[in-house]
Amino acid sequence: MIRRCFPRALFVALISLLLAACEGELQIRLTDAPADDATAVNIEITGVELLTEAGAAETYEFDEARTINLTDLTGGRTVTLVSDDDTPGGTYTGVRLLINAAAGTSDSTITLSDGGEFPLVLSSAGGGSRSVSRNFTVEEDERTALTIDFDLRRSILEPTGTSTDYRLAPRLRLVLDDDAGTLSGTVAEASITDADCDNGGNNDIGNVVYVFSGSNATVSDLDNSVDDAITYGAVELDDVSGEYSYTVGFLPEGSYTAAFTCQGRLDDPLTQDGIEFSGATTVEIEAGRTETIEF
Repeated sequence: MIRRCFPRALFVALISLLLAACEGELQIRLTDAPADDATAVNIEITGVELLTEAGAAETYEFDEARTINLTDLTGGRTVTLVSDDDTPGGTYTGVRLLINAAAGTSDSTITLSDGGEFPLVLSSAGGGSRSVSRNFTVEEDERTALTIDFDLRRSILEPTGTSTDYRLAPRLRLVLDDDAGTLSGTVAEASITDADCDNGGNNDIGNVVYVFSGSNATVSDLDNSVDDAITYGAVELDDVSGEYSYTVGFLPEGSYTAAFTCQGRLDDPLTQDGIEFSGATTVEIEAGRTETIEF
């Protein structure tokens, strides 16, 4: 249940049962861990819910549904979903995105690199949920900033049977901004253009830096296990510097292992594919700082 604050002293001449709740400032932003072979992933969001300890929800419903292209939010870029100065103070247990992606509609869609556009339909396959659990507290007259990382690589599943609908099984990560840092760097061009890279002849696809929790963590492709990478960053060509660079934002303080692969497009998030990695390196992330790894 939401913890509320009350005045320390009450004027006893008039007994009142109306006790004012404390309020704080809340900001919730959305970012994206990227996927390959998609030029646009448009998700229609109607609002955000804060989940309380009592199982209720504090709802922020948008005046109009917002369509957000998640592929615009890679490399640490974000969009603000909630900015509120009057959020009820207390402890919350998570956040839920209110998404329109029902069968038989095109509220949410995916556009592939070949130009094909298909509906996205919410699915529970792959362990997806529109909710993400993590305790956080909104304090009186304090600012709480959160970022939801929408993991596209594990959230988009291919059609099954005769359907052409892609399945949306959201995999979300909730980060307290004040506790998070950033990892960035560059990748040597030779690693991008290596003849062993299976990228369909397109060196712009499949280049990814995976980030695993812990020092000297086991590096492997995604297979829907507890050892999966917690997030990743797309490696992109910087037209100004001519270098291939990446940024992985919103990493909570701690130890991580990062590794590069040019075979990211082969990684089915539900099965073990045996893709190859290089340059596995341990890095310590500190809040508010950017660490660098060159591959």
